[in-house]
Amino acid sequence: METRKDRMNNPYVPKLHDYVKLYKGNMIHEGWVYYADHETISIELGVKDKPHCQYTKEMKHKKTHILLVCPSFEWDKLEYVKSRRGFHDGSIRNRTDDDE
Repeated sequence: METRKDRMNNPYVPKLHDYVKLYKGNMIHEGWVYYADHETISIELGVKDKPHCQYTKEMKHKKTHILLVCPSFEWDKLEYVKSRRGFHDGSIRNRTDDDE
């Protein structure tokens, strides 16, 4: 079992669907990790509806996501808060060709 001391010795590596806080200067940005790879993550700060028009009425994605890019050299400024189960990471179910 991992202890708090063990976690402090190992740097935090953010994962998809983690809720994090980024401490930058005197500001705190917080949100869900929307994208993650070994060099950068995107933190979703907010979501808003796209305006209704001829281009969005039939589109699957009708939201605008406000994202903050956080490169790996700033991950030491991140604080892990919690995680959620996500659709795309396979934790809920595995997608097959029949789903599409």
